[in-house]
This record gives sequence, structure tokens and C-alpha cells, in this order.
Amino acid sequence: MKYSVGLARVVITLLILIILIFVGCQRAGRTASSTSDNPDIQIALQPAAQAGTLIVLLTDSKGAPVTDAKVALEGNMNHPGMMPVDADAVTDNADGKADGHYTLPFKMDMLGDWIITVTVTQADGTTLKRDLPLQVSEQGIKGDSVKPLDSAGPSSDNNTSNGQEDATLHVTNQMAGPAPLAGGTGAVYFTLENDGKAPVKLIGADSPAAGSVEIHTTQNDNGVMKMRQITDDIEIDPGKSIELTPRAMHMMLVNLKAPLVEGDTVKVTLHFDGAQDLTIDLPVMNSAK
Repeated sequence: MKYSVGLARVVITLLILIILIFVGCQRAGRTASSTSDNPDIQIALQPAAQAGTLIVLLTDSKGAPVTDAKVALEGNMNHPGMMPVDADAVTDNADGKADGHYTLPFKMDMLGDWIITVTVTQADGTTLKRDLPLQVSEQGIKGDSVKPLDSAGPSSDNNTSNGQEDATLHVTNQMAGPAPLAGGTGAVYFTLENDGKAPVKLIGADSPAAGSVEIHTTQNDNGVMKMRQITDDIEIDPGKSIELTPRAMHMMLVNLKAPLVEGDTVKVTLHFDGAQDLTIDLPVMNSAK
């Protein structure tokens, strides 16, 4: 009788151990399937033409767009004292097209170093999170994970007058400063990169927002900072760029047709020798923030 009771206890103990192992395996399996680093998915950030918007670019290991996920954002500065900036998850086609570009409302008002946490929920329910560092300055957003806003590409029908290959132009860090008065002037800043194989010259610009557009530079004249209009063409060699920034070379919108209000967007068309005209959208932002 005592032998039977002892055997029963051993059997019950073994059953309990088996159940605990089974439950633990199930939980481990669920945890493994719900989180994944998935190194095959590449994540990049891209500033949008409209202010207060950030684009997350998802591609697979072959560079093809990932279109069946959901993306959410959280932004934190790398010092304490500021509440996180959040953006709820969106699908790829939230902006009207499925192209691997996930467009989210995301306003970074503070200049400095940020950490953007990107949460991607894949079609099979697994999620991955990555922290992407970037810098927000008066000139725009920069970082290893930041790609320029695509503005132009090569064209087989657009050759220079001397038969050289086209330049491939990209504009980044574009913005316009607020201007309170119609009839006044406004300032425009951006970086223009020539990624092609031939030099290109910036020969002028125009904008529907102004009577004329001029390029100015700021110079120190015996201790007094003065602006001077640049009337010569500006050449950009292959692989080089020019930066239009405050207190340096910049573009002026002269005789504004209406005030430039923060949150609006201004169109400027750049004219080149060696490339097609390039129209860019510049968000109106207060660089002093």
C-alpha cells in the first residue's frame, strides 16, 4: 500500500514537471514569434516637404519596398526634461500609395540631438524596434539614417550644351523663414547636391510667392556684416554640394505676394545650365526655435 502511494506521488510529480515545461516552451515560442530583429529590413528616415511630417522608408534586403507593415514613432532628446513626441502607427497606403514610404505627423520643435524609436509591426504580427539618432538644426535634419527628400533624377533627354552627361541633383535641409509682410522679403535655405558625373551651374530661380528670387551672400566689411547679391552662376562639381544657410550664402524671395506663415509651404523653381529646372517645396519654419 505504501509502495502504491509513493509511486502515485512520483507519477503526479512527473506530470506537473511535464506541464510546466510545456507551458514554458509555449510562452517562449510566443515571445520569440512576437519580437524579431529581422536584419533583412532596412529602416531610414526622410524629411517631408510639409512641415511637421516625417517619412519612414522600409526596404528589404534586396532594396524592394516593404508595403505590408505598420509603423509608429517615438522621439526623445538625448537629455532629460522633455516629454517624448509620439506618432501612432500608420499603414503604407495612409498617404494614398503603397511604396514603402510611411508618412507620419511628427513635429520636432527643439534643436539638438534626438533618438527616434521606430516600431515596425510586420504582416505576420512580429515587431521590431530600432533607435535611430539624428540631429535637428536650423539647416534641417541630419543623421546616418536620414535620406534626402528625392527632388530630381537623371534624364536621358536633358543634356548639357557641350554634350556632357546630366547631373543628378538632390535637395536636402530645405526650409524658408517666416516673413510677416506682403511686399517684403523672405529667406530660403537648402543644400543642393550634385550626385552625377558632370558639373552643373545654378543660373537663377523664381517662385510664385515672390516678384523675384535673388542669391545673396553675407560678408564682413570692416566689422559690419553686409549682404551682397551674387549675379554670377554657381558651379557645382560632380560629387559636390552647396549649402544655403543663415548668415552665409542664401536665397532671398523679393517682393513677397503674401506673408510667409509658419506651417505653410513655399515653391521655388531652380534653373540650371546642365540640368532640367527643379521645383522644390520648402516648409516655412522658425529657425530660432
